[in-house]
Amino acid sequence: ADLPVGRVGHGCTTLLDGRVFICGGVVWDPGWTRASRYLCDGGLYDPTTDSYTPTADLRTSLDAPVCTTLGDGRVFVCGGEISQKGHPTARASIYDVHQDTWTTVDAFQMPQARAACGFATLADGRVYICGGRGHVDSEGGMIRASAYLFDPVTGSYETVASLPKPRHDHCCAALPDGRVFVGGGAGVDCFYSDAYIFDPIHGTYTEVE
Repeated sequence: ADLPVGRVGHGCTTLLDGRVFICGGVVWDPGWTRASRYLCDGGLYDPTTDSYTPTADLRTSLDAPVCTTLGDGRVFVCGGEISQKGHPTARASIYDVHQDTWTTVDAFQMPQARAACGFATLADGRVYICGGRGHVDSEGGMIRASAYLFDPVTGSYETVASLPKPRHDHCCAALPDGRVFVGGGAGVDCFYSDAYIFDPIHGTYTEVE
């Protein structure tokens, strides 16, 4: 089943029941020179029936957010860009799959506004978030290196070691042993091929040779 609208930068996560949740994103003009429309719609793809079912809209249009399934089955969405001017947000919301409802949770708001972060849900239920694009601030630029561990039980963010290099649009994946693989992404006028393993217990990065 196709998505109802072609898009990039949408949130996507596999739910506990095997369905795939998709939300937001942006439509670009044919020449890829500007974003023509930010999207707020959502949907569920069921691989057993090859069907796509629309869900409740996000509270606001959103591009390049954190989007991940929590241990209780709900979906955590935070950050992203909220307008065609590329304004990042720190706002956080919870999508309840069973009720088909969105709830904005002020207590879950990120410490800093950012979009196009790397993120991964760890085995203990915490969410690792790193890098991304933000406002120009004390970090010295729009591209971030800072990283956090978000605990959905307490609603708190723990600051952990920053990435070795600021980057956005990089990949992140939780490994079976509890560590996190971080690789690629973009910096200022460059693309990265380097990769690292983040150890959440020791708070350290080891470059993958």
